[in-house]
Amino acid sequence: MPSLRCLGLPVLAVVLAGCSDSGPPTPPPVTSTEIRNFDFGAAEWFDVTNSVTVKLVGGMSHPEAQMAPTAFGMVNRVLGPVVYTDVDADGDEDAAVGLTAEGGQTFNTAWHIWLWQDGRAVQLRQPIALADRCQGEIESVTAKPGAFSVTAVLRDEGDSCSASGSLPVSYEVSVQDGWPVRIRPEFGPVETCNPREQTEQVVPPGELQLRTWPDEKSPAVGEPIEPTSVFVDEVYVGRYFRTREDRDKQWVLVSAPLGEGRRVCGWARYPDVIPG
Repeated sequence: MPSLRCLGLPVLAVVLAGCSDSGPPTPPPVTSTEIRNFDFGAAEWFDVTNSVTVKLVGGMSHPEAQMAPTAFGMVNRVLGPVVYTDVDADGDEDAAVGLTAEGGQTFNTAWHIWLWQDGRAVQLRQPIALADRCQGEIESVTAKPGAFSVTAVLRDEGDSCSASGSLPVSYEVSVQDGWPVRIRPEFGPVETCNPREQTEQVVPPGELQLRTWPDEKSPAVGEPIEPTSVFVDEVYVGRYFRTREDRDKQWVLVSAPLGEGRRVCGWARYPDVIPG
């Protein structure tokens, strides 16, 4: 299941958010609100928490009726309220909608942007907020001109799995080149670089180009940098890969110091971060 560790209170908020500034695209006057007539409870969704496509009927999925079995018999439900704003500056309102996945001891929540394109609603598979019962809580998703605003609580070191979390974060998300990106407080990945988790200091072998998602096609986070060291989650260090090809396909969430207490957050290719 994907994590939103790098899905920002004085000093800590700045560290959590990243360090390169950008603003949302200036949206033209909205000419279409057609997406408000779309029924998200009767749509085909990609459940990112289980990597399956599900068809909702009456606001929920019915595992026995799916063309492909839903992972672990999960039941999905639409979570609202749906909020609307134009995040890709095309003059059409877009939507942010939540989807839950529940089954047994598991309960996951993911909020997604749906764009209105050519008269239909299109889900962006990359979530703008993600939580499970051991990963924190999404407190709210609201709309403002050109962006969706997310307020969440992440689990901190020492928080129990049953706790909702104790590390508050807030950020705004827009769409750039078809990808959800964080635009405030600073431009970067939706996922939050958490200094309580990114405690392993490593020395990259050379230049790093950070990106907003673990994909070479996603928007870059600023220009390439050549830091003397970066911080990553300890789970990345010393990982075993069967082949070099497997290793080269992996991405790492990086927090790179820029000096004067500033850091930049982004995804980089594993071999570009951790030599070996």
